[in-house]
Amino acid sequence: MKKIGRVLFVILIGLIGSVNVYAEDAADDGVGYSVRAMLPENQRDTGRSFFDLRMAPDQEQVIQVEISNESDEAATYEIQLNNAFTNNNVIIDYQKTENPVDETLAQPFDTIASAQNQIKLPPKSQSIIDITLKMPAEEFDGMNLGGIRVSKVSDNQQAENSVSVATAYVIGVILTENDTVVKPDMQLKKVTADLRGFKPQFVVNLQNPQAMNITDLTIDAQVYRADSDDVVKEAKTTDHRVAPNTTFNYFIPTDGDPMYPGDYRLNMVAEDQSGNRWEFDKIFTVTDEDADRINNDAVGITVESNNRWLFIALGILSGIILILIIYLIVTRRKKNRKDGETV
Repeated sequence: MKKIGRVLFVILIGLIGSVNVYAEDAADDGVGYSVRAMLPENQRDTGRSFFDLRMAPDQEQVIQVEISNESDEAATYEIQLNNAFTNNNVIIDYQKTENPVDETLAQPFDTIASAQNQIKLPPKSQSIIDITLKMPAEEFDGMNLGGIRVSKVSDNQQAENSVSVATAYVIGVILTENDTVVKPDMQLKKVTADLRGFKPQFVVNLQNPQAMNITDLTIDAQVYRADSDDVVKEAKTTDHRVAPNTTFNYFIPTDGDPMYPGDYRLNMVAEDQSGNRWEFDKIFTVTDEDADRINNDAVGITVESNNRWLFIALGILSGIILILIIYLIVTRRKKNRKDGETV
């Protein structure tokens, strides 16, 4: 029988400090364990509970995280060292992802950091996990951003027909080597149409190619028909945070309407708390094939028949034929009447 167990991950994260990275310095909070960053001497700000380290090229350093099992049972914990990325809600995320590393990220965090994958702790015990950082030989400007993610491995995760809840703690890691000012950037890669949550959406693919995050980002976007100034769909959202060296999607929903093929124009303005402003204007096309695929797979929308115009054309043609038939009948009757009068 196919296993259909699901794991619902509840990421307990807090927003700490002006750089808007996610971090944890968590007490038990009823979940049975806690995680704490043990800050080293090269911590730039000891008031923060995540790692914010000033490093040097080719430096090797061991940093430490303490895991405390507060429960009355032995437990196994998984340790992941993940690159920061920007998720589909335009928020910095530290979960493990199958998405490829952005081409602008020369040295991903998961190639700098290494640690054991799992640890088993007896009841009411603590253990310190070593994470080895090996910096690249060449100095870089800006920041390298990643996360140490610790989650409890549940015995129920492999059970059939089960739903288990796993709690994960994330400790952010910022690595810098100098004080060179690096300004974030935003570039528009492409605009397409697709589904999100089984709903049609316009998809704006954006990139921050710089080694600096973007904080408190507001996005205001409108979609028009290419030959019109009437807004087809629009979206305005706030409080976004974008990871360094990352490509991400911004979604503009159709609000339950089908996706119609044709040429469109996107107008978008994005602005962050530092006053950086990016404006985009781009023509894009939704093909008949894409619109059909999206509408056929969508849930909760009403799509007019693809044969609607065929039926209209057939109706018009039938009307013309009927008019011709009536005209021929009337003409023949008039001709017959004239022939009868002549005789």
